[in-house]
Amino acid sequence: SLTIVQAQHLGLHREVVVKTASPFIAESSRRLWWCLYNLDRRVALDIGQPFLIQDINTDTNLPVALSETALEGLYRRSSTSPRDGQSPMDNNEDVDCQSPIPYLISMIGYSKIVGKAWNELYQAQCMDRASEPALTVSFEDLLSMWKQGIPPSLSCDEMHPHEHHPLDTPVRPWQVKNKFLVHIVR
Repeated sequence: SLTIVQAQHLGLHREVVVKTASPFIAESSRRLWWCLYNLDRRVALDIGQPFLIQDINTDTNLPVALSETALEGLYRRSSTSPRDGQSPMDNNEDVDCQSPIPYLISMIGYSKIVGKAWNELYQAQCMDRASEPALTVSFEDLLSMWKQGIPPSLSCDEMHPHEHHPLDTPVRPWQVKNKFLVHIVR
């Protein structure tokens, strides 16, 4: 909880603050903030406590799936500003399909749905709403939309979750784990 409070004190939950930093610091801040967001959701659910981070107070952009090389380039260029008002992250060739960020973004989407479910069903003043069929359908619809938005790099064959298509790029060990974790959540 102290880490989240410190991150909020630094303004990592507000894009207006984050975007004033160098591109490398801004992207690193976004990654840190959203990791804390996911951790807050998981810990709160595990211990049955309210979330520390409220969605209404957060407007930081999601991180970009940059390759490690592109992120290093942002670090090296951190003392200079982008030319012509264009962000160095606007270059599509810097986006890496093997980046762990698509997994993070998928888990952020899932965490937001879990947060909505908690707020609608389990807050003290809402406990009597848990059996309402309309709410169940609403959350099932949200989960269905989330599943449809999972990137192909994170989907796996339900019958053979550890198999990898031979035409794809080489698989890193964390990619197999991320595919499996998304499969479990689905």
